[in-house]
Amino acid sequence: MDSAGCFSLLVERHVARGNADREALVEHGTLGRRQLTYGQLYHATCAMARWLELTTRPGCTLALVGSATLEFAVAWLSAMRAGRPVLLAPSRQAEAYYPALWEKVAPERVLSDRTSSVGEPLPDVSHWLAEPAPAPAQEGSAEALLGDDRPALMLMTSGSTGGAKICVHSHRAFAWFEQHVTRALWGIRPDDRVLAASSPHFSFGLQGLHVPLSVGATAVMVPEWTRHLDILEVAHAERVTALLAVPTLYHILWRRAAETPVRPKSLRLSFAAGEHLPGLVRERWEAFSGSRMLNSIGTTETFLPYLSEDAHTSGDMLKRVGAFQYQARPHAMEGESAQEVVALSVESPAMMLGYLSQGALAPRSGGLSTGDLFAPEGEGFRFVSREGDRIKLSGCWVSPHELEDFLLTQPGVSSTAAIALKTEEGLTRLRAFIVLKPDVQASGTEAWEAQVRQRMELTLRPRALRPDRIVFVESLPSTASGKIKRSELLKAVMGGS
Repeated sequence: MDSAGCFSLLVERHVARGNADREALVEHGTLGRRQLTYGQLYHATCAMARWLELTTRPGCTLALVGSATLEFAVAWLSAMRAGRPVLLAPSRQAEAYYPALWEKVAPERVLSDRTSSVGEPLPDVSHWLAEPAPAPAQEGSAEALLGDDRPALMLMTSGSTGGAKICVHSHRAFAWFEQHVTRALWGIRPDDRVLAASSPHFSFGLQGLHVPLSVGATAVMVPEWTRHLDILEVAHAERVTALLAVPTLYHILWRRAAETPVRPKSLRLSFAAGEHLPGLVRERWEAFSGSRMLNSIGTTETFLPYLSEDAHTSGDMLKRVGAFQYQARPHAMEGESAQEVVALSVESPAMMLGYLSQGALAPRSGGLSTGDLFAPEGEGFRFVSREGDRIKLSGCWVSPHELEDFLLTQPGVSSTAAIALKTEEGLTRLRAFIVLKPDVQASGTEAWEAQVRQRMELTLRPRALRPDRIVFVESLPSTASGKIKRSELLKAVMGGS
């Protein structure tokens, strides 16, 4: 059933191979524990796809608002199975958010799960299971899917560096991901149980669904988590073997772990993406969880990570991903050797088809400049910084995350962020924002800062990394996926708030 597109990869072929009774989806939410086997997922998805084919125009755009529920997953797969490109949108946004989004997308219908009141409410998944059984599952052609460039879904960029854009992705992107990342680098197996902490409307969160489904594994979903410890407790209860989360969340989970006796004892792999991974966060999480942490770097535009660590080999080198072609441009700066740092551009058939605006696709042309800087290291790379983050201070090229890494090692630090800004004198300096643990905050910040400043004098090099000010805050602005929004910090400073 080649026309089924990526649905044949994610669901149908597993049923055709006799794995209908294998657990596909598990949801832990306000309705308790619910689950679907691959056979049930195939049945429900085919039934809803038939309904969409009868009630919407061929090829029309749909919007799906919600979180990681069974209903959301079935609706996402059904839209793609029916050939209706679908935008995945977050729930619980301000009232004015959605009309502005619909202007860009022009969806024929807006559907929503129980986590949102926007659009037409989706029925319980049992509704589709009561429909007549679908035709027998077929294996489908893997080669045909690798070339299937029909639009499948739309994802929004996180907006951590500005306004969100809408990326249109093809059916073939899922097949390329499975071939070049899921198996080749990440080593995900049919017996794995995978949990993503981010919502599936983010590319990294959606990996928590399509990565396990592509190999016949189990996706574990927590749609309505309100406490960070919910992630740990579900990971423990469901014997999760692979966790996907941004580094900030891993740091928070490690910090809050003392509040619960549960441990993710079955965890073997922890995937980090979305922001810089400090070495201390990796070290602490691996010691706590007993899992290996794998870092990867990609964008919503690339769909796949374009660099990733390899589960099959030791070490933390970022390797090239077989789906991409690379161009490395020397990023020479005054006082630096041209060989020290390179900027990468990438190209792949698996990348987005283009951006969407006012319901029309603006096709992508050529490769994508990643905006990231790397130091070549053997056959791979070591991340240096975002291209726009690298600044020259007192004659030295530095990145704000170097200061952040140092501050995270200091006693009492809960979370931190650093930004570069212009002082009143017109000088460029780093400024640090720190959330202290409550007991340290209560005892006063002056003595704490004096001790940290003393440690900076002794160990933080180059001197240019020392901030002009340390600002103590109650929280740091972040996206729904947990990434710190440094642009908002800069706006607050520039606005004097």
